[in-house]
Amino acid sequence: MATWPFVQAYKQRTLELLEVAPGARPAQAATNRARLLDVGCGTGDDTRALPGRGVGLDASAVMIGEAARRGGAFVRGDAHALPFADGTFAGCRADRTFQHLADPERALAELVRVTRPGGRVVVVDPDQETIVVDGVDRALARRVKQFRCDAGLRHGDIAHRLPRLFRAAGLIDVAVEGSTLVLDDPDDAFGFATWARAMHDRGLLDAPDVERFEADVRASGNAGDFLYAVTFFITSGRRP
Repeated sequence: MATWPFVQAYKQRTLELLEVAPGARPAQAATNRARLLDVGCGTGDDTRALPGRGVGLDASAVMIGEAARRGGAFVRGDAHALPFADGTFAGCRADRTFQHLADPERALAELVRVTRPGGRVVVVDPDQETIVVDGVDRALARRVKQFRCDAGLRHGDIAHRLPRLFRAAGLIDVAVEGSTLVLDDPDDAFGFATWARAMHDRGLLDAPDVERFEADVRASGNAGDFLYAVTFFITSGRRP
């Protein structure tokens, strides 16, 4: 995904929104000796792209180990209890992380806590309620998409709820931007072809429906008729 123009564009936009101070530009971060936090950093590519002194945090020891091997400052930790003092960072970001968290509101409170006054918080996630699909039986696709949103992820709809949560967490100048990813290859669509079988494994879908769903995905993909789209929301705000 890192090579997709869509992904590169939204990641760049998070950097633009992650201002060091009101009115500052990202390029000024290094000269301001800013520390910026990347929560859910994985192997650290985004952290290394941060201006200034980026710090990456992830709950996975494997990810943090690989990130550190590639270079940079990385810490293993829990997004719900960040191992940093209040006001440590000039800004914090999280990319496709909040949909997986057990308690997004608690994690957001932690991001706000470790951000200094005037600093920015930026969170981006795809919203599973915005998924549209063509090339699969419509009624069956609706069931599978709802499963993805409600059970396939801890918080599949968190992206469109974040602006409200940002304001509730005390952030100001809250803004939200949406951008839609469109795919025509089932193999790129986040495992879409496997979602029906996951439902079956939980006793939520009969085997014939699974076979029909998988056959539809294969046929539409082979015919060039498959379409999958999902909207990503980038929510940003400033700590007063």
